[in-house]
Amino acid sequence: MALRENYKAVDIAATYPSGLQTALVACRDIDTLHKVKDTPTFCMIEQAFGLEFLSRVWVKAQIIEVNDFVGTKTKLSDEQLDTLSDQIALEYGDLNLLEFICFCSRLRSGKYESFYGSVDPMQITKSLQDFYEDRRDDINRAWQAEEKARTEREWEESRKNAISFDEFWATLNDEQKAASPFKPLSEQEGHKKSFMERVTGLFTDKD
Repeated sequence: MALRENYKAVDIAATYPSGLQTALVACRDIDTLHKVKDTPTFCMIEQAFGLEFLSRVWVKAQIIEVNDFVGTKTKLSDEQLDTLSDQIALEYGDLNLLEFICFCSRLRSGKYESFYGSVDPMQITKSLQDFYEDRRDDINRAWQAEEKARTEREWEESRKNAISFDEFWATLNDEQKAASPFKPLSEQEGHKKSFMERVTGLFTDKD
């Protein structure tokens, strides 16, 4: 598979380290990370290197960074870290690595659930659900903006290429003109009368 051919597991860990959590504090739009070219998803990492590497190595390293950062007395145990990492890896296969690092960054900033006294695995999973909803909203908003821009470009292009009916009429041969149910104003009966004649006729052409 392409990912395994181009990268080793150690390359993934080095390219997407937990230290990126600090750098991604500045990220305000998850769609930006969603569109970063060639960023692997959880599912891709699992297929290339196995669930154990994804969960017990990469995801766990990210959670440990959060665990160490949070100023609580009671931290997650190693058993809790393993179980939590497994659940996240299995449940969110479509997240890419940068998106998950961004989640951990926001978790450290207190954007979602807050920790009081201890780090609770359920608070982390609840926060990840909230992050996933934010991700969906950002992606949908970006898609709608792109669609609006595309529609406007197409409309502007069609407007530039549009021709008047008289120009279209000039392209028809006599047979096509005769068969057409529409006629240009210049060939419609009564059109050759002046505007004043037509208005006057409204009052004088009565039986």
